[in-house]
Amino acid sequence: MQRITLPGEGHLNNLDLIKEREMGWVTGQIMHRAGHRGEQNPPETPAENSLGLRAEQRWAHLAEGFKHDVEEFNRHKGNAAFQQISDSKCRISNPAASTAVIVTADLDAQTIEYQYEPEDDNTAVPEDGILTLRKSDRSINIYSADQKLNFEQARRLVLEPVLFPGPTSDLQVA
Repeated sequence: MQRITLPGEGHLNNLDLIKEREMGWVTGQIMHRAGHRGEQNPPETPAENSLGLRAEQRWAHLAEGFKHDVEEFNRHKGNAAFQQISDSKCRISNPAASTAVIVTADLDAQTIEYQYEPEDDNTAVPEDGILTLRKSDRSINIYSADQKLNFEQARRLVLEPVLFPGPTSDLQVA
């Protein structure tokens, strides 16, 4: 994960980044389903707000986030797998859900497509989706339909059906 330090950032923001890696939305979801209450939508990190990030960096950051989410899920006795197929494609699977998702970035078209696939004949999967990368001044933002998403929201939108199948939870789009 690339970290851009802005003027005025200090040690506490680096600790927040470490905390995010140790307890991200996956741990929050596990705790929520177990009856614990915690912070549901943490604020965006300064790296998400910084200007000048290109589409390639957004995709790389998102793919790295998928990898970290799978690692976090597996620390909670999950058995998910992250596979980087190419520079623009990755696959995340969860045998317990019999579901996988293929995520493909088309940076020329400024889109990120995600396609769910069953890993057996008896599993229904959600509809495929698309995220768009839209320029805003000197930044590039991620959108689902017309809803701007931060990195965690985008990852959660794509991964929740694979890691936490069943009825949707309390995902809220800002």
